[in-house]
Amino acid sequence: MACSRFNIPNSSFALSLVAANRLAQEPDPKAVKNAETIYKKIIQHDSESIDGLNDYAQFLYQHERFSESAVIFENMLSIDPLQITALNNLAWILATHLDKNNRALQLTEQGLELHPNYPDLIDTRGVVYYQLGKYQKSQQDFETCLTLYPRGHASLAGAYLRLAKSLVALKQTDQAKMRLVKALAIHQEKTTLTDSEFQQANRLLTQLQ
Repeated sequence: MACSRFNIPNSSFALSLVAANRLAQEPDPKAVKNAETIYKKIIQHDSESIDGLNDYAQFLYQHERFSESAVIFENMLSIDPLQITALNNLAWILATHLDKNNRALQLTEQGLELHPNYPDLIDTRGVVYYQLGKYQKSQQDFETCLTLYPRGHASLAGAYLRLAKSLVALKQTDQAKMRLVKALAIHQEKTTLTDSEFQQANRLLTQLQ
């Protein structure tokens, strides 16, 4: 097996994880492959390593291996049900990539019982409500998380975009345009939208004008 080349004693566990994370950012496919090999070896070495599982799940997500990433986040929650970031990430993947909105909604509700003012989780629930056609609820969630995110937060532009989409669905066109302009202004300053979100915001704004 390829991963047999990597032996990870306890003393070098953290360094191995750092090495994997660095390799994962390299453009060279061989480096990326080696990164995954190290992630797998880390998890074999300690199947309950929250850091190792989280970084591997993030790696899988970045490479659009969404089902595999979801499984790893599920494993994290089975080890520690209080891992709120893992719960939010899992709910996001289920809703946005795997079309499992009911399960995603269950997770967000579960998480918000523990952390009622966690803005990322409120944002995720807003996405779920939007995809379920519950536009008024999605609007409320996006407006709430916008009040909770601190100034300059990386998620603000995306939340404004998602709020605008909810407002469009509710036929509140003028309000939607204002939110889209805000989203694009934040992005121009901070570059926080993904390419897809940026194109979506511009396209929607053009349609509304």
